[in-house]
Amino acid sequence: MLVTLGYNTRFFRAVFIEELGRDHIRTARAFGASTAELLGRNVLKNSLAPVLTRLLFSIPLVVVSGSLLLETYFGIPGLGRVTFDAISNGDQPVLLAVVSLTAVLFVLLQLLADFLYRLADPRIVA
Repeated sequence: MLVTLGYNTRFFRAVFIEELGRDHIRTARAFGASTAELLGRNVLKNSLAPVLTRLLFSIPLVVVSGSLLLETYFGIPGLGRVTFDAISNGDQPVLLAVVSLTAVLFVLLQLLADFLYRLADPRIVA
């Protein structure tokens, strides 16, 4: 998780800065909206979709690659160690199972992201 922290932070910052430069933000600021109101109501709400996508997209990758690294290095039995052993021994059925489970997890999290988009911004129609 710490490996992607810097990249994700820069991405979130870029999304927020892009949203702050939009015309409706300048208009709201010109009409006297407070900074807290602008950030809470407009900027955060409108930039939540790419942030949710980024966070939910990285969960399966972090789970598999993080467990692979930690369990291999520390000798902990688990999914990462099984994956490493399957790669080392050429055990294709185990690799197929790990890849399939990762794909299912990815699809389920993207489905969750679609539902969260709808909660975050009712204007988004699935």
